[in-house]
Amino acid sequence: MSTAQKYTHKLSEIGLTGKTNGKWTAWPVYGIWTSELTVGIGPVVIAVYGATAISGDLSRYADRHGQEAIIPAVSATIKYLRGDLTRRGDATELNVSMAEGIAVTQAIEPIVAVVRDFDPLLRDASFEVDVHARVLDKAPYHVVN
Repeated sequence: MSTAQKYTHKLSEIGLTGKTNGKWTAWPVYGIWTSELTVGIGPVVIAVYGATAISGDLSRYADRHGQEAIIPAVSATIKYLRGDLTRRGDATELNVSMAEGIAVTQAIEPIVAVVRDFDPLLRDASFEVDVHARVLDKAPYHVVN
């Protein structure tokens, strides 16, 4: 049995995955933690962390600012997609150069667009900015029917 199969079966044993119509399905895992600030971590944040392994812009951003900087970047991207901030506003909020802020939010944007329907924390979010089909085609994740 491969390592991936072992992990899949372990997730099934604890109730996070299961087979539906012969295909493996994973149910969203999420939580909200509060200390000095409240942070929601759901499938979108987890997917962005996963994409740091394959996205040059995300890995460079994490290398420069630390893995902990990913969550504020996801939050800023969501604010952009909701129409609450411009990309320049995102960069200012993240306290990075305009070029870096734009690069990281553009790298996160297609991940949010693809994964949001599976994220209970974003399921009811309405976005003012549409993500272009060309951007979605280059996303590190795709929905398979």
